Amino acid sequence: MSSVSQMDAPLLERALRRGHARLGLVDFLDEIVDPLLHQIGSLWQEGEVRVAEEHLVTGVVRDFLSTLAELRTHPLFFRPHFSYICVSCYVVAMPQEAHPIGAVMEFHDAPMTRCVAS
Repeated sequence: MSSVSQMDAPLLERALRRGHARLGLVDFLDEIVDPLLHQIGSLWQEGEVRVAEEHLVTGVVRDFLSTLAELRTHPLFFRPHFSYICVSCYVVAMPQEAHPIGAVMEFHDAPMTRCVAS
């Protein structure tokens, strides 16, 4: 949380990268991203962090997950000698949802090769 209190987006992104590399995608989402977002939301509700700090965290997480989504669907990451289930899915957040990161996390958790997040 020091990266949050210091408003240091690059430090937070490096921590996310390390966590993703160490844990893999599913555990990274379950053990780092989900608790981080819950904690920052609780701290914001309690007045312990400012809106700017909450926006920093959600913005860095959103951008990091978006980068992972681009990599996940890039043709270079598919191996022709593996079998893939070709299923399309759509992961959406409702229009009134202020924080669509949950939908982005579900996109990453989906065991499908062709998903579109919107």
